[in-house]
Amino acid sequence: MTFRTLEFLFLCLALTFLTGNPINVFLYGGTGSQIVLDVQGSFLEPAINMGIYSLSFLLMLPRWRKVLTHITRGNMIVWVVVILVIASTTWSDYPQFTWRRSIIVFGATIFGTYFATCFNFKQQIQALIWAFCAVALMSLTLGAFVPRFGTMTQPPHTGSWRGVYMHKQGLGNQMALCGSFFLALLNNDLFKPQKRLIVFGLVSSVFLVAVSRSSTGLISFAVLSLVIYVCHSRKFGFGVMSFVVLSLSTFGLGAIAFFLLDNLETVFGWFGKDMTVSGRDELFPVVWELIHQRPWLGYGYEAFWQGQYSHAGTVWQAIGWPAPHAHNGLLELLIAFGWIGTSVFLWTLGVNFLRSLYLIRIDKTSEYILPFLFLLQVVLSNMTERNLLGGGVTWVLYVWVTFLPCYSRNQITLQALKQHYQSKQAQPF
Repeated sequence: MTFRTLEFLFLCLALTFLTGNPINVFLYGGTGSQIVLDVQGSFLEPAINMGIYSLSFLLMLPRWRKVLTHITRGNMIVWVVVILVIASTTWSDYPQFTWRRSIIVFGATIFGTYFATCFNFKQQIQALIWAFCAVALMSLTLGAFVPRFGTMTQPPHTGSWRGVYMHKQGLGNQMALCGSFFLALLNNDLFKPQKRLIVFGLVSSVFLVAVSRSSTGLISFAVLSLVIYVCHSRKFGFGVMSFVVLSLSTFGLGAIAFFLLDNLETVFGWFGKDMTVSGRDELFPVVWELIHQRPWLGYGYEAFWQGQYSHAGTVWQAIGWPAPHAHNGLLELLIAFGWIGTSVFLWTLGVNFLRSLYLIRIDKTSEYILPFLFLLQVVLSNMTERNLLGGGVTWVLYVWVTFLPCYSRNQITLQALKQHYQSKQAQPF
């Protein structure tokens, strides 16, 4: 077995672990309720994460020139976001906690850079295929054969599957992304050897979205599937205005869907669903008021929600239940970094969207829609949840899209041939 094969195996295992692992479910999920981690007692998963980040950094070092070239061709502003995460330690009310969490974000950025720069696009997609299939298989196994851990058995989510995740929303959101990922690759000629894995992943992901009973996951998968259908029906032959119309239509559909989800309580009452359980109508105004107390730099990364005697206690007292976060990605950014940091992140998001749209335009093959689908899922899922900045696969894939060169498949092939020819020419006789 060659070193490159072992490295690819490490990549697949690392992506699988970062996408979803059952450690916290086994340690804390025996009661079937929502898992709320005690940070002081959850050392195992961060320790494994840091091992993955450290090894990926060591593997990058011999290729530093190649890595630097990829980074300079990408959206380097994402490193400003990482710097803000670390710098927020200085104004955090819990600086030691913010520092520990910021190191996790820094490590995930290192791994995302390694993933984006040390493998070609085909290898990256193959690794994601294996990782997503492995997580789907683990979630199916836990839900079907070990329901004590793989399902939620306490109200208000009794009977909903959560798989390897702490909550059903985690399973629903991740499987919505996986389902759209496999759907986009279903008839792709470049990944014919993985066709059975793709079919298994697609069927499993759709099933898991359904049994998770995650409204966010269902809506996200529907919107992403619509985008895939439109792109395939036009054979990716879009002009600039077509991309603008597609993007605005997609965001419009998503916004309308989530507005109905959060406000039309009577409509969901027809289906026996009480939307007051979410409590977002009470949570958002209180959080928004506290954001205005520190509007420019916020409260520091993940410091706001630390304990009943922090600012979270004010929120909990006002709404009457212990919210673990703001249930909205934009609000979480404003809480952590204020308008300055949030503006920087939104800038990177806008640039990444433009780059992903350009990538689709220059190469009319289905695998090049994946970065756009991922960014769209980030936006949709963060309308009701918070899953962006952290040590998991969401931030890793965001960094991947950020540093992904805007090359078509044909350009990549030509560059590889050119490099091969130049290396032959440089060899002595």
